[in-house]
Amino acid sequence: MIDGIDLSNNNLKEFLLSELGELRGVERLILRGNALQGSMPVELVKLKCLKTLDLSRNRLGGTIHEEIHFLENLEILDFSVNRLSSTLPSEIVLLNGLHAFNIAQNGISGTCSDMIRL
Repeated sequence: MIDGIDLSNNNLKEFLLSELGELRGVERLILRGNALQGSMPVELVKLKCLKTLDLSRNRLGGTIHEEIHFLENLEILDFSVNRLSSTLPSEIVLLNGLHAFNIAQNGISGTCSDMIRL
């Protein structure tokens, strides 16, 4: 079984939405440095084994879905250098195993008081 997928720096422009939910055993999904646009697909929350999710250096916009807390095994989450906006979902503090969280160079607003628990 494949436990990691790294498609960094391949100029990918869209997610394969129907296929994402089928990668259930994947622990690492790295799509850094592509040209992915739109919102983060909610289908990603089906990847229950995911420990690392790196979507940095793309063109993702919109918000981080509140369903992100379903990725309960997540340890590393990197959304840096995208076009995300709005506020962080409060549910992100439910990711108890998260030890690296990067949202630098986005348009996120609000306060970080709830994030201190991370």
